[in-house]
Amino acid sequence: NIITIMEQMQDLPYKCILFNGIWGIGKSYAIDQAIKGKHNVCKISMFGIKNTNQIYHEALFQLLINNKQGGKFASNIKKGLKTVSEFSEKLKKVTDVVDGVLSEKELFVMMTEKLREYQFIVLDDLERSTIPIEELLGCISDIAEQEECKFILISNEEKIKDLDKYHEIKEKVIGHT
Repeated sequence: NIITIMEQMQDLPYKCILFNGIWGIGKSYAIDQAIKGKHNVCKISMFGIKNTNQIYHEALFQLLINNKQGGKFASNIKKGLKTVSEFSEKLKKVTDVVDGVLSEKELFVMMTEKLREYQFIVLDDLERSTIPIEELLGCISDIAEQEECKFILISNEEKIKDLDKYHEIKEKVIGHT
């Protein structure tokens, strides 16, 4: 069913779909099969993601560069700029300006508006997130408001931290389970 739903996702009215089930039943594997070779899909494991800005960061680089290592690439560039800027006060000022001008959220919004093609963001391991659930679902809701963006969430709902809060607000964000 997962592969069938994924094939129809662009035409479905839902902005956010959740695939829920216990660990080890093949949810992530089925998603991987369904998105194989698709350039307009990024997949982010929530394991190790510390804040919502990292979600924008990963989505931006995976979709824009079509490179699953995009976030690591960007981090390395930033580290390089920081190292070089230590030797040049002018470059440090430029780096500070670039950091402050546009957030990754703003860049992501601009990108989705310009591409005019559905972008799909798969968030795997939702239950492993250390981000407070209301903040995480708020981020998902903000991104899903973009006209050309949809979410696929993969989770074992029973293991989500702050389960009561999750159940309280999930209906506002998740269109179909």
